[in-house]
Parts: sequence; C-alpha cells; structure tokens
Amino acid sequence: MAVPLVIDEAARERIAAVREFAEDNFIDEQQMRRLMETGEAIGDLDGYSVNLDFGFRVVYTIERHPGGWMKHLSMSLNVPNRGPSPPAVDMVLEEFGFQGRVTDKSHDMVVYLEQDTIVNVIEPLPQKSA
Repeated sequence: MAVPLVIDEAARERIAAVREFAEDNFIDEQQMRRLMETGEAIGDLDGYSVNLDFGFRVVYTIERHPGGWMKHLSMSLNVPNRGPSPPAVDMVLEEFGFQGRVTDKSHDMVVYLEQDTIVNVIEPLPQKSA
C-alpha cells in the first residue's frame, strides 16, 4: 500500500519557498563539480529541500547541464526499502511547476531511480520569452 501524500496550504508555502530559493540560486557547472569533489549533497544545503508529511523529502534545484539549464527534482520517502509512488511524485512535480509527469511519458523529461527508492526527475528549464 502506498504512503499517502497530503499537500495542504502549509506544505504549499514550504514548497513555494524552496522553489523561489532554487530559482534565485542556480547551480552552475563549477558549483556542481565542487559538490561532487567534496561529496556534499545538494539536499543538505540550506534552502534546496523540503520535508512533507508522512516522511516525504523533496530536493529541488536548477542546474546547468551540457544540454542547458535543467530543473532537477529528487524525491524520497523515509520508509525502509520504499520509494514514493508515481502519483505522489506527479503531485509534487505539479507543485514545483514541471510540465511532465512520471505517469505520462509524453513530455521531454528524464526519470531515473537511485538505489531503487529515490526518484529523480530532470526537465529542461523553459526559455523565457523577451
């Protein structure tokens, strides 16, 4: 049975704060390289993560990749050997402004599992029109 995810107004406010922080603090190649060299996790840096009810943790960044600027969301569940369900991930993707959903592969995004319990989603950052 899936662990329920509830996104109430308090959760939306915490999500909005993380989203705003990430949008003001992009991570470029140099910062990414430094993090990889030190072994420091982006989710451990202030501002990039949010804990949601029932043990969900979400890390959100905007990162420079070889293909351009990407939105990166990582979601896990504090339950041994379990990860978040696809519908729960989709709910969080919507709150963070992603266009794609893990349950609908029609959008340009990459979804991969880490250690079979952490869902990572990478989607191109939309180009702003002038």
